[in-house]
Amino acid sequence: MTLVQAIFEVQSWFAQWSAGVHQAPRQILSGGELVNGDMPALYASEELAIDAWRDAMRKATASDHGKGKGGKKLIWVDAPRVEAFRITIADKGQTHRIADDRYTVTCRFAIESIDK
Repeated sequence: MTLVQAIFEVQSWFAQWSAGVHQAPRQILSGGELVNGDMPALYASEELAIDAWRDAMRKATASDHGKGKGGKKLIWVDAPRVEAFRITIADKGQTHRIADDRYTVTCRFAIESIDK
């Protein structure tokens, strides 16, 4: 699954969606909500990070879309994006070499009720 496909799936859980600003957005990464000072969960491939992010969004917003889409709007404060982390290893001589890249998906969003 690509990030575009995952975003489309998440948006389909809500009656409306848009990009915008919000006073109290939530931040979700592939491993779930980030607690201050924690490192994000890193995944071996973009696809694994995207799947984990979609699952984290499903859990984080379950009460907002559990019984249909009615009445809720998703606002992307910071659109979902893949972030890559380059992992390096140092030997005894402090020579660094690239070991691998690791990935996470991050976004900031809010959910509001739709006035009828």
